[in-house]
Amino acid sequence: MRIFALCLLFLPLSLASFQASADEESLLTPKAAMVASNPVDVEFFAAQPAIVQPTISPSGKYLAGLVHASGKPLLWVSELFGTSDPFLLSDGQWKIHWFQWISDSELIVSVHVPRYTYGTPIVVSRLVHVDISTRKVKVLFNKDKNPGFEQVQDRVIGGLINEPGNFLIQASKTFPPRVDVYKVNAKSRKLPIRRVEGNQRNIYEWGADVLGNVRAGWGFTGDQKAPVLKLKDSGGKWYDYSHMLSDRDAEVLALPTFDMDVVYLQMFADQGSDLLFAPAANLEADGGEVGPQIYRSVYRFNVRTGEEKKIYGRSDSEVANIVLDPLGKTIAAIVHHNEEVGSEIFAPHCKKAQTTIDKLFPNTQNYIVDISRDRKIALFMVEAPDAPPAFYLYRIADRKIDPLRRAYPALEGVPLGKVFDVSYTARDGLEIPAYLTLPAGLTPEDTHNIPFVVLPHGGPNARDFKRFDWLTQLIVNQGYGVLQMNFRGSTGYGVAYRKAGDKEWGQAMQDDITDGTHWLVEQGMADAGKICIVGGSYGGYAALMGVMKEPNLYRCAVSFNGVSDLSRLVSLANRYIGGRFFSRHIGRLWKDRKMLANNSPINLVANLKAPVLLVHGEKDRVVDIRQSKKMAKVLNRQKPGLSEFVELPDGDHYLSGYENRITFAKTMTEFLQSHLNPQTTLSVR
Repeated sequence: MRIFALCLLFLPLSLASFQASADEESLLTPKAAMVASNPVDVEFFAAQPAIVQPTISPSGKYLAGLVHASGKPLLWVSELFGTSDPFLLSDGQWKIHWFQWISDSELIVSVHVPRYTYGTPIVVSRLVHVDISTRKVKVLFNKDKNPGFEQVQDRVIGGLINEPGNFLIQASKTFPPRVDVYKVNAKSRKLPIRRVEGNQRNIYEWGADVLGNVRAGWGFTGDQKAPVLKLKDSGGKWYDYSHMLSDRDAEVLALPTFDMDVVYLQMFADQGSDLLFAPAANLEADGGEVGPQIYRSVYRFNVRTGEEKKIYGRSDSEVANIVLDPLGKTIAAIVHHNEEVGSEIFAPHCKKAQTTIDKLFPNTQNYIVDISRDRKIALFMVEAPDAPPAFYLYRIADRKIDPLRRAYPALEGVPLGKVFDVSYTARDGLEIPAYLTLPAGLTPEDTHNIPFVVLPHGGPNARDFKRFDWLTQLIVNQGYGVLQMNFRGSTGYGVAYRKAGDKEWGQAMQDDITDGTHWLVEQGMADAGKICIVGGSYGGYAALMGVMKEPNLYRCAVSFNGVSDLSRLVSLANRYIGGRFFSRHIGRLWKDRKMLANNSPINLVANLKAPVLLVHGEKDRVVDIRQSKKMAKVLNRQKPGLSEFVELPDGDHYLSGYENRITFAKTMTEFLQSHLNPQTTLSVR
């Protein structure tokens, strides 16, 4: 997710701008299709992108982003049209997690470091304040020793649009936690400061509007069996709307800090008791069965009266996000899961900018990433499945485009694989959407008996998108086809589809993956003797289950940061606050113990016939490295010589370290080469 060069890839804005015109050809128009041969260096794909999370300051004076150098992530800030030297922030001990503007010249930066407490892996976080005008840096709350605030100090709710330099943070000063909300001035010499919302029973996350009014609280009951939702009206009175979640779905609504179902709640500023939310579709409307979906719609909801009014919805896509304008008063855009639909933009200035950008770049997916508060400068990203992301500035009044950075400059001119929308029917009749990526120059019609990699996504409550993916393109460049399926349990296809994956680890979800592999063979695209299954996190679990459950189907398997023991996974989750609530989709430790054991790869090694590569980050705080270490021991004992284990020093769950990503890419491609032996040149019939 980072880079190894700092300044050479950033073009001088005054020299690189050009006039926007509908007659201009896209800078990223794919070149004529070519057939892949002589694979390029894996580092072209595996090196971290040249910039991550770019944002502009409220006035548009500065651009900030995460870059990478010497194996470490850095915060990089530069004047957009000035001449001062860029500002760089790095720390050898801490790893930058995110950053946020809180004024036109101030940022707060979240930094993390993984640690162990009594044998339990945890992440310790801190907040760093950066003043670009003075170039001074300080750690906030560094002397606060309250027991409930010692570990996590970066749970920022948001900035205050009318009070630059101030922000809201939620924190607990006690343990067990009772979460309060505090207002902080980053330049204050004494921190933390004033409490603005007191804790409430069973509330663990808070939400506020851009003015700093705390309007929503989310959590779960003490027994962790049911969600809790509380909303506040304009008069300051709180209402319990937990029943609204239970009636519609067990985990229908999550505030943005929770990554559960893709459901969003947004709070208007200065609009009485109204807010916006996208609830799950009422399952009774479609019988609660998997099939034609009723997708989420956006409702305007009055907290005081309980009245809800549908204001937006589609029959062909889930709502993925609700974006408000910077002042928090109107809907700027609705983002969809179906990328063929695109975003529905309502803000006139954004819509005009998007129209211009789409005309200039007609063959790509174009996204407005950020826009200055005065609506004069827009930052946007241009990409396609076979065109890596590139960032540009659009000066709206002058109608000028300024190129910034390409995320993968080394891939310019390298033929990349086309991505095709496909689907297949699972054994129970469910239609499974999928993406097929083929070596450059090939189409499904002229692809016959080539080696394939099946690449299930992580999560599992997530999904793959038809976008540029460095890992998929790396594999394709080596001469393999890639199949990625959004198996049941994936998000983006309605609530019933997502819920169909509950407690189906290794069962129906795995069968969907298996059925996709058989479909490749039946279509004549894949060589039945040259198919490998590869995945990370849940995908790593699926890769291991694939070769254990279907020992004759796959030639090999690669699991990076994968799960091997479901019982241990759930047991460890139960040691954290809320662990029982979030792990209930997998299974209950005692009630479902037989199912968990039967679907744990570590208990199925006797079935294994294919070689296995295990790769795991030493400091993975999502899936404990002991999941792979114990798997490696069992494999060495029961199937000696059939497995390899690679531990990535200081590695996290996301392969974010430069050296570790390169190590993984090289190890994986060498492993695939040795077991699938692709042709060095592919021919088109």
